Amino acid sequence: MLPLIDTAVELRAPDGDVIPAVVAFVTDTYAAVERPSAVAEGTVPDGSLFDLMWPGSNGVNILPVRVTERTGRGETRVWEAAAAGEPQLVQRRAFVRASMSAPMTLTDRSVDGAPAEDALLLDVSEAALRCTVYGDAWSRMANGSAAAVSFVVDDTPFISEGTVLRTRRTEGDPAVEVIVMFESGETFTTMLRAAVSAERRRLLADDALELVPAGAPSAVPEPAVPAPRQRKWWRLR
Repeated sequence: MLPLIDTAVELRAPDGDVIPAVVAFVTDTYAAVERPSAVAEGTVPDGSLFDLMWPGSNGVNILPVRVTERTGRGETRVWEAAAAGEPQLVQRRAFVRASMSAPMTLTDRSVDGAPAEDALLLDVSEAALRCTVYGDAWSRMANGSAAAVSFVVDDTPFISEGTVLRTRRTEGDPAVEVIVMFESGETFTTMLRAAVSAERRRLLADDALELVPAGAPSAVPEPAVPAPRQRKWWRLR
């Protein structure tokens, strides 16, 4: 089962990031889309796994695919998305992500005895996290490199081995953005899913409190005034 030509689709990476695209042509074994302009050339290695998603009659069709980039007609670059699993029809997004701003540690497992480095957790889902860390070594880190992470969500500590999905460095910014996919079992995933959901509910409650007009009546006598904080957002993936 593959989408039809000109169908608007989404390619969801294992970390939950979603890339919009449009099907250019279809064969018996793969659907091809023009290389998304939002993705820098060469940043997605051949064989990378994605979920190819498009609307169905009663939900969203999701097909695991492996993506290969090549030159198409007119010298355009295309992504060939070949089936890598069985299709399914679902009625919701798979991952819930919570925005964070919390200290964590990041370790390069490809180097024996590499020290854990201080990093800043930006957001996390049950599948992966995104963080920033300082150091030229991380800006040169290859996709698929082995890593380990340690972080806290909703007052619960988590430790996991993983692989680097992507690194990115903005010109003029010494920090390196790193996305790490977790390599942990069902227990870890279940606990992290619950912690992320709890953190999301807390952020929603905090945001609702910030939106209450000054002087508005409250059922709670003498409410405590929250300390100034950076507004945080979450989104479904």
